[in-house]
Amino acid sequence: MMTPGIFSAALLSAASALPAAAQTTPSSPLVTQVTMADLQSIVEEMGHSVEAVEDQVVFAKSSDDLFFSVMGAACANDVCRGVNMAVTYDRQPGDTPDDINRADIQFAAVSVWYNEDSIGVSRYLILDNGISRENLKYNLEVLLNISANVISSIGQEPAPAPVILPKSGAN
Repeated sequence: MMTPGIFSAALLSAASALPAAAQTTPSSPLVTQVTMADLQSIVEEMGHSVEAVEDQVVFAKSSDDLFFSVMGAACANDVCRGVNMAVTYDRQPGDTPDDINRADIQFAAVSVWYNEDSIGVSRYLILDNGISRENLKYNLEVLLNISANVISSIGQEPAPAPVILPKSGAN
């Protein structure tokens, strides 16, 4: 007979092994680096439209008309070992640093930051040991789904600022 302590330890051990096992299958190799073409195809596979690609940034719009960006990070020779995803909103006169910092603490899955004109909601992924392509997509979906809740918690209506796209003719 298994005692409650042993049963709990066995259950915890089995549960902690699930995320790693669920992340890789023979048909989904780990992603340890990305190019802009990779990020662009991920955005498109998710049903979003790519509005522009400039430097190491893919500017996109979701099917719900939410503008966002997916940026390569820690890049060398057009290959990146990190990904930063962000949604940016116009900062309103009543948005206080305390409200924004409170949202940053409340929504631990994302970083909430601000500057003089904007409030940003972002999520950063380190690819050094690899993640599945599906997990990368899932992380972007989490950002897009949570950003409206973050901005509402600050007291705004969730209407994002338009992304400033590059001048026409730029790649």
